[in-house]
Amino acid sequence: MAAVVTQLFGTLPTFHAWLAVLAALLWVGPLPVMAGDSPSSPGVGAVCVEPLLKGLRLVWVPAGCFFPNGPDGPEKCVAGFWLGETEVTQSQWQKVMHGNPARFKGDAHPVERVSASDVQLFMDRLNGQSERQYRLPTDTEWSYACQLGEKTVPAPGSMGHLQSVAWFGLPWGKGHQPVAGKGPNTLGLYDMSGNVWEWVSGEVRGKVMGALLVTDSPPSPSGLDHEQGEYNGFVIVRGGGWGYSAKLQGCASQKMLRPLLREEVVGFRLALSGQGERTCFSTPQKNESLRDQ
Repeated sequence: MAAVVTQLFGTLPTFHAWLAVLAALLWVGPLPVMAGDSPSSPGVGAVCVEPLLKGLRLVWVPAGCFFPNGPDGPEKCVAGFWLGETEVTQSQWQKVMHGNPARFKGDAHPVERVSASDVQLFMDRLNGQSERQYRLPTDTEWSYACQLGEKTVPAPGSMGHLQSVAWFGLPWGKGHQPVAGKGPNTLGLYDMSGNVWEWVSGEVRGKVMGALLVTDSPPSPSGLDHEQGEYNGFVIVRGGGWGYSAKLQGCASQKMLRPLLREEVVGFRLALSGQGERTCFSTPQKNESLRDQ
């Protein structure tokens, strides 16, 4: 061993050589911090509960970077944010909107036949009661949370995995199922594949590598304020649905829709920006009228 040290450090005294070797072995450098996260950010598994609306829970999605269109496509980075544990249910919708537009009824089932404009009205009313500012996830956020949460066994994309987390391939007339009826992904999110498609925020601008290119900004009020050719005025839904085949489920599944359409296969889940992380660990009670209804 002394010979090895002599070769490595030349004429350094043996004692100092050993100190240098020991220091090199102990130095591991600074610990990595995910892009956008801070030491005070919630960890994976943290849950945000909305006290004004029973059952509305959001889970923390940590910051990070990913390749939404595969390793050959561009990399995108996402700041940490909160995402609905489940799709918004009919019971939750009724509490805010005092009506139920769904074709397939059930308090614990996802609300559907709601347009993107209807969803915005729901969020406006809910935000007026809560100190939090709920919104739709962006297309990038939704894709990131889906991919990050699929690091599980059976392997993502396998039939065994899909059957464990998704309602799909069911007869059309059977309709969707209660939320959280299948297993969650590793982040604790339910029904990211199957059950009902989900509105996300953004407009379709074209295609890249066979996938729809979607902005991360909310659509313009008219959807017609710029030239987009065949994609003019379309927005996006994600995740697949109960009556669709296996190949149309999962993180890469996209469908274009007009924002004013109401379909029984389309619902949504809520998101909350990371700036709201402190609010999520308090108990906002700006107005308790929803709780008392």
